[in-house]
Amino acid sequence: MAELTFKPYEAEDAQTLLGLFYEMADYEGLLDQLRCTEADLKRWILDEKMLHMRLICEDGTPIGYVCWYYNFSSFLCKPGLYLEDVYIQPAHRGKGYSKAALHMLAKTAVEKDCERFEWVCLDWNEHALKVYESIGAKRTGMLLLRMDGARLKEFAKE
Repeated sequence: MAELTFKPYEAEDAQTLLGLFYEMADYEGLLDQLRCTEADLKRWILDEKMLHMRLICEDGTPIGYVCWYYNFSSFLCKPGLYLEDVYIQPAHRGKGYSKAALHMLAKTAVEKDCERFEWVCLDWNEHALKVYESIGAKRTGMLLLRMDGARLKEFAKE
């Protein structure tokens, strides 16, 4: 049986992680939005510590990643853990690795006294939705809204 580990990101993992980002962006049809660089990884993960990253490894070989950050609920007056991405290479899917990553994050959330563990999912990703629902995650009915790029900069100047 293969050994599954969650390796904390280090600077020497940059090319591996960028390759996994490319694979995920390709899978989601979002390659045109992929702009991440090694400098970005260093800044946001290692220097600013705004993003938490683990490489998902099978027998020591990276086969995916999981990343998250903390948010806050003003109503609950408690922190929450927000899952940004979980990605497993296609050849390694169906082994329970995504569920194991979610379990690791649920434990992290409880250890950090988080009241919520949240994420979004592409509406066409039925396989992921089934995994999420199988562990007890519920759809909230909230819509994701986004302002980015030029519009974000224009609005900031108004």
